[in-house]
Amino acid sequence: MAEAWPTDAAFARGDEVELIGLSKEHLNGARGLVTSYDCEKGRFSIQLSGSGALPLAVRPQNLTRAAPLGAAAEEDEEEAAEHERWLAALPTMTAENLGEELLEAARYGESREVGELLAAWANIDYTDPGGNTALHRACANGHTAVVLLLAREGARLLKNDSGNLALHWAVQRSDAKLVQALLDAYPDADVLAKNDFGKSVSTEAFGRNDPAIVNAVLEHASASKLDPEENPDTPDALTSEVTHVFHFGGVDENGDAAAAAGDGCGPAGRVLSALQCREINSIGGDDPTAVIGATANDDRTGLQIWSASLVLSRWVSDGLAPRLRGKAICELGAGCALPAIAAAVHAGASRVLATDLALPTMDNMRFNLELNGLGGRASAEVIDWGDRGTWPEPFEALLGSDLVYSNEAVPQLLALVPALLAPGGAFFYVAPETNRLGERDFLEGLVALGFSRRDEPVPQRYLANVLDGSNADDFGQIFPELAQRTYTLYTFRREEDTHATLAQCVPIVGFAMAAAAAVRQPAAPSGQRAAGGAAEGPVQLSVVATGASAVRLRLVAR
Repeated sequence: MAEAWPTDAAFARGDEVELIGLSKEHLNGARGLVTSYDCEKGRFSIQLSGSGALPLAVRPQNLTRAAPLGAAAEEDEEEAAEHERWLAALPTMTAENLGEELLEAARYGESREVGELLAAWANIDYTDPGGNTALHRACANGHTAVVLLLAREGARLLKNDSGNLALHWAVQRSDAKLVQALLDAYPDADVLAKNDFGKSVSTEAFGRNDPAIVNAVLEHASASKLDPEENPDTPDALTSEVTHVFHFGGVDENGDAAAAAGDGCGPAGRVLSALQCREINSIGGDDPTAVIGATANDDRTGLQIWSASLVLSRWVSDGLAPRLRGKAICELGAGCALPAIAAAVHAGASRVLATDLALPTMDNMRFNLELNGLGGRASAEVIDWGDRGTWPEPFEALLGSDLVYSNEAVPQLLALVPALLAPGGAFFYVAPETNRLGERDFLEGLVALGFSRRDEPVPQRYLANVLDGSNADDFGQIFPELAQRTYTLYTFRREEDTHATLAQCVPIVGFAMAAAAAVRQPAAPSGQRAAGGAAEGPVQLSVVATGASAVRLRLVAR
């Protein structure tokens, strides 16, 4: 065997390697040392670890570098030694030290350490400066095993300084198994208990739109007050409302939002006044459609402030402000209308129209506009995406956040956006990265219609706490999606001559889209009828091809 070692060899003598891709499966994953190289056969000799057998001749492509043998064991030994030193120090720790250690162990799901700290007489209900216990920390981070351990050892279900129970945080995390485990462990819990923001555990549960969480909460004994059969005084729909105050000027060094209106400054040193926005949570007995909405007009999801809307509001108040100043702006699917309010108050838009469909949403939207003193600067109107008779004249800019929840909305939005956006205008849109049906079709459909598209990551400051009177932990529990999802800022621009290129075919997945794609046209004046039976207007949408798995629609500029 030749011992000459080429300078460009993949491995050197003494390298620790792992065997991969061999036809003899039992050898794959074995580790060993490179002992020599056969330059004639192009193979390395590998002495397998813990084996007295002769070295194996292995081709380079069947080898990969491995961590030094014994490194994992050495690391385990080091960790074990460190843990022993920590245990030995427990009797010398103060009550405060033990409490802090317990909070951290619960936060990181370290069940063994939690048990050892409790055995060392750590206060199981010790709280941090915000009033959060180990039970809060474990629920916030989804550590069910630690939650059950703390419950068995007698941890109490206490409110923190913002009135949140650990149960609030478990529900806000959207973890059905954790919620069920906590409710089982605390049969005396009260799912109607409200935090300082006016939200009960039950209203938080309905806000998650997760049937498993809703069922777990409604099946708890404390939810009997919501059942008309158990409690004749139960109204048809229970609601709780809270008015939030937002300071988009930033947070202090503790992660707390500014406490007084008008003391926040934008990135360029602009003073940003506080914005107020009311959201309403509604529970209608055991009928989930009271929240989700059997029809668009009954839907109540617009009564809540969603995280995408908050990100859009930050963008409007910050990076978009110079581009929106003096412009006529319309927000689509505005819900609580926080972005529209930001456009009027912070961006200096000349005219702002907030739009939605459901009547409860419209009533709350108008309340929020009045709450911010915008009676003469902003207004609210109903827009039915599928009814052209409700569409207003074009605007210089459109705002939207998280508009697509199903395929059915795509063809309507692809007709609506071009019709409502004036040439040279821009559509500013915020949405999380999800696998939701229709979202990709919507984004790509706008490009197919001739719009330019620009994607930007969300600046970290747009995700920070801006809620008056709350700390960073509470803010994260109220808007958990900010940390759980990745949001993107989209700019779609309609150039001056885009109207000449709108005749594009837009693919919409699903044969059933044909019915949903029809946008109702306003009735033609008496004695007049558009050619082919279609009403005249800026945009006509018609089916041009169908198939078993796809429908193609044509949007034509008129």
